[in-house]
Amino acid sequence: MNAEVFLDARLMEPPDPLMQGMATLAALSAGQFFHMRHRMAPRMLYPELAAMGLTEQTLQLGPDDFHLIAWSATDSAACTAARHCCEQLRGKQEPSPDIKEWSNPISPLTSLRHLSFHCVFFWWLHSLLCYRCRFGCTVVNRY
Repeated sequence: MNAEVFLDARLMEPPDPLMQGMATLAALSAGQFFHMRHRMAPRMLYPELAAMGLTEQTLQLGPDDFHLIAWSATDSAACTAARHCCEQLRGKQEPSPDIKEWSNPISPLTSLRHLSFHCVFFWWLHSLLCYRCRFGCTVVNRY
């Protein structure tokens, strides 16, 4: 009997990863752990894992390569096998300066570009709504 029950959900459309993941989790036997590979973090599955009393660990190996490992904390054989799987996956993990990069996609440079765009946009909008009279006074159009 294989300790790892693997589900590759990278090409599945919602809600198939959640449904097949739940069916696979319900069929786990003693000594087995669940390993799901997905293109994004399976956030909808986390409350279900907590309700089932399972321990989980999610590893991000690339921008669209997530591995969810779930096991029963009371099952020592499954716990050992799952931790071994996590260690193997961490060995494949590329070193990243910012591990949580996927949770905050806006970098400071992107924010600065966004801000400068808004400044130019509001200057343009202001020039449309306001004009100067011949004495240099700013008059705001009231629509």
